[in-house]
Amino acid sequence: MATGLNPAPVLRVINSVGNMLGASIAFFYFRVIDPGYSARMRLGWIEIAYSALIVAALIGIGQWYSARWLAPIVRAGLEPDTVDEADLAVARRRALLFPYFLAAVSAAGWTMAGLIFGVALPIGMGHFSLPESLRNIFGVTVISGSVTCAFIFFASEYAWRRRLPHLFPAGDLRAVPGIPRLVVRARLLAIFLLTSVVPLTVLGILAYTRALELVGADPAAAAVTAFKPGTPQPEKAANSARLAAPARATTRSAAL
Repeated sequence: MATGLNPAPVLRVINSVGNMLGASIAFFYFRVIDPGYSARMRLGWIEIAYSALIVAALIGIGQWYSARWLAPIVRAGLEPDTVDEADLAVARRRALLFPYFLAAVSAAGWTMAGLIFGVALPIGMGHFSLPESLRNIFGVTVISGSVTCAFIFFASEYAWRRRLPHLFPAGDLRAVPGIPRLVVRARLLAIFLLTSVVPLTVLGILAYTRALELVGADPAAAAVTAFKPGTPQPEKAANSARLAAPARATTRSAAL
């Protein structure tokens, strides 16, 4: 019973996989879709170090709060004979809220990450810009955070469903009042938003950022920007120079 009801293994695995997925999406978004300031900033060991410290601090706070919140469930699994009716009721209620709790903690963490990387760090480093900050918060919190929260919720709900019979041997899940029920229609709506609205938003931002780069650009630079959207700015300039060189040579020959 102790092994089956302990939420710690499920919590570690799902949080690790979900946050790695969100970090990968954030890296891809800020390096390819909407580079902005992040593509021009220097990425050295100092930047990597403080980013890792911030992420570790957020994960540590989330793990500490999660351990305190899940303590009644752990006690009910490890020491079922010493748990009274009041503690058992709390454990049963929190067991049903387990997926919602994990998703809420993840949403709070990604919101804090967006505010830190989008507002606090730029102010501390002396290059705060409101448009850039809003773009950073949108990419971190809305794009990466929404995908991470959805993955953590559905994965934890699927994994935790097999452990609920330890606290509900009779299957009376509806006996606990005040528990939100995510019906099939709401699940389909969430999946629809993730698979249609979010990708369309990302494509729209990609088209907008590329259109801004095309404004005032010469034909050679425009060709590089249009066909190589993920190329960094220095490489784009070098490619533009290489493409423009034959055109300049042809112009000089025609003039002679």
